[in-house]
Amino acid sequence: MLRMLKAIRLVLNVSNLTTIKNKNNVSQSIKNNFVQCRTMYTGTSSTDDFATNCEKPKKRKTVEVPKITLLNQDESMRIVFLEEAIKIAKRQNLHLVHTGEDPKSGRSIYKLFDYHEILTQEKEIVNLNVEEQKFKHTKMFNLKSKIEEHDLGVKMAHMNKLLKKNHVVKVLVNHPTEGNVETVNILKKNILGTVSKEVSKKGTTILVFSPSSNEKTR
Repeated sequence: MLRMLKAIRLVLNVSNLTTIKNKNNVSQSIKNNFVQCRTMYTGTSSTDDFATNCEKPKKRKTVEVPKITLLNQDESMRIVFLEEAIKIAKRQNLHLVHTGEDPKSGRSIYKLFDYHEILTQEKEIVNLNVEEQKFKHTKMFNLKSKIEEHDLGVKMAHMNKLLKKNHVVKVLVNHPTEGNVETVNILKKNILGTVSKEVSKKGTTILVFSPSSNEKTR
């Protein structure tokens, strides 16, 4: 009987040792797995480095969407986002047309047009082309409303020489705002030819100068 009790105690001791050993193995295994995963994702096994690398990522800076200047049909003006301007055009069944850039604010300028306005402008341009065919050649000039006084004087002298040689001169003056037409007035006052056509649409004024009869040369 005594031998049997000793045998049972021996079995229990061995069982307890095995359990402790298994627990130690599991604990070591968990620790090893943690270090391995930490090394894999951070490239380091240091606890301090791991904590540093686990900091929250910085938020990306949001890209600012620029606003535009929107010109209504009644020439009133408002500052809106382009996406909003597109929605306004759709709601009113109008066309949104880019007309230029505002030199002061740097914003793009868009204007609302209806379909009939666009058709009328296209017809006027066609009529201009027919008128120009009566003369030798048509010379085109593109001017900005903010052109320097000296440069404008040089351009006008060149235009007058061409008109004396029986050429038609077409001038496109870009002025983003409707009221900025000082350059147009200077041209009409100083060019020797006759203004055969004048069209102002979409922030651009088109002037067509035809040779005057007393200025033609053979």
